[in-house]
Amino acid sequence: MSVQSLSFFDIWQAGYGGATVRIYQAGTTTLANVYTDTLLTVAAANPQTLQSQLFGSYNYGKWVAPIYVNESVEVEIGGQHDTGVIYPVLTDLIGEDASKATVLATGTTWARDLDDALADMIHVLQMGDLGVSAATNTTRITAAIGVAQSAGGGFVQLPAGTYSFNAFTIPANVILVGAGRYATVLQGQIADNLITLSGDRAGLKSLTIDGVNLTAGSVGLYSVSQDESVLIDVRIRRFETGIHQKGGQRAQWSQLHVSGCATGAKLHGDDDTGDTGLGAEWSYNEWSGGYVDLCTTAGIELSYEDNFVQHNTFYGIRFDSNTGTAFKVNGARQTDLYNPSFEGNTTNFAIDDDSDTDKNPDNEVVGFRVHSGPIEDGTSTFDGTCQDIVFTGITLKSTTFNLVSPENAILVRDSTEESFTVSGVGTQFVRHRRSEHIQVSGQTTGASWVDAFTSTIEAGELVYVEYKAAGTRQNGEAWALIHYSAVHRREGDELAYDNQVANFTVGDILTGATSAATARIVADADAGATGTLTLKDIVGEFENNEQITDVAGGDALANGVLVPQSTTEQLADTAIIAKSRVGNTLYDANMAITAVGFDVEVRGEASHTVDWVVDIDIVRT
Repeated sequence: MSVQSLSFFDIWQAGYGGATVRIYQAGTTTLANVYTDTLLTVAAANPQTLQSQLFGSYNYGKWVAPIYVNESVEVEIGGQHDTGVIYPVLTDLIGEDASKATVLATGTTWARDLDDALADMIHVLQMGDLGVSAATNTTRITAAIGVAQSAGGGFVQLPAGTYSFNAFTIPANVILVGAGRYATVLQGQIADNLITLSGDRAGLKSLTIDGVNLTAGSVGLYSVSQDESVLIDVRIRRFETGIHQKGGQRAQWSQLHVSGCATGAKLHGDDDTGDTGLGAEWSYNEWSGGYVDLCTTAGIELSYEDNFVQHNTFYGIRFDSNTGTAFKVNGARQTDLYNPSFEGNTTNFAIDDDSDTDKNPDNEVVGFRVHSGPIEDGTSTFDGTCQDIVFTGITLKSTTFNLVSPENAILVRDSTEESFTVSGVGTQFVRHRRSEHIQVSGQTTGASWVDAFTSTIEAGELVYVEYKAAGTRQNGEAWALIHYSAVHRREGDELAYDNQVANFTVGDILTGATSAATARIVADADAGATGTLTLKDIVGEFENNEQITDVAGGDALANGVLVPQSTTEQLADTAIIAKSRVGNTLYDANMAITAVGFDVEVRGEASHTVDWVVDIDIVRT
């Protein structure tokens, strides 16, 4: 119970000079213990005789010293006056039974049972101090988790600091919360599953789980078929396996950091038949933000063990300096990576079907898409089915795609390349620039052509262009509508060669030994020791007299530099609708073909001022 000051007689009160004041325990005739200090160490007399002071015609009374109590009391003054029960101000409930009390948060109207409100957040220190003993720390963490579990779930708070611990389990609906990812560190002491999620919606927040020394058999976080797991602002480091999930769906992980493990995260579709037999598919999960670095075997391993791994999404994760494979895909399906960053890894991607000899169609890689982001350094390998593997809007720098034996083509769209090479089955690598939609507008005066849009057609590229133009005259009522479509193709650029050692293979990737330029061979006019290659998908500039080779072993010296070829219009179709109230044509539009591209141009007739807009659709490959 809190300390209460009986402050009525702390100041002079008229009519009470020299009065006798008795202080009783509330509802009794027993005199209460009273004190003259707030620590309740200096006892005072009970009853008390008030000081006396005459002011005018009144005799005033006052305590000799302030009086304090720590219980509910009734005060009798001069044997006649009773104050009724005085309750100490409530500042704590230590030693009191308040299980039936209700509380109302400031600004709210819903009163809750105090017991329920306190159960929302259980602090581990309520179970006792954490210290240097792993066993004691584990016992107290487990006890706090048990309290939250009994309440149906809630948060269990850990203080800042570094604490050793042994294995414990987090049940359904319970979240273990630290003081911050770098503020609260739990250091595992055994080579086993350290933290096990044993129910849905269980997880961790704002802390680090540290395996300390990469002990063989150590697993930071383990679960079997638990859904909607929660990992927020968590770092898991220095385990043989950072995270091992045998099945699980609809997880929401954000700012999850995995570092310095052998395998950072084993995310498996696994029936767990060798253990509990309660595993499941690993599907429909999301991981947003964080990094995976310094892993020696694999950073993230998506693996079909004996159940589906499908429809999983990763947002904005950095993969850095992994000496193993940064992102391994073993039979997983429909995987999306948005804005990842790969830098300094030995292997960025390793994509292949599961090795099940029965060739279960569920364990073939179908659908792997990387949307934007840089891939720098290292190698990526592709093997097996590799259906619908698409990289869109990425930057490829100083890296290699090794197409071991993919059954389907690997597509790279709308991406930039610098010192990028393709090895293996080069015919299964496809570059593509997707459709474009452009809207431009302007104004013409007189009969001069104005460029509305200009685009370069790359070597060997095929382009379909369709545009619709509309114009209205400012200084008159005339108008015009024009529709135009055409197909253009630019021949591949030509590179002569001599001193041929081995024949080139059409479809393979050609590489210059000095320039590091690359291109795909689309034709070879082979005349023995000399000849001419026709090339497309050209990156860089080949140099005269440098050695040029292809994946299959073709070998010669470049004889000169690339010779650009012209663009030709293969097919054109024009429909023009025009009207002029003054009897002449107001508006023209035209497709002008140049050596390496096309222009969309517009003009108005002499003395006409024309407002125009052109809507252009381009499909190119």
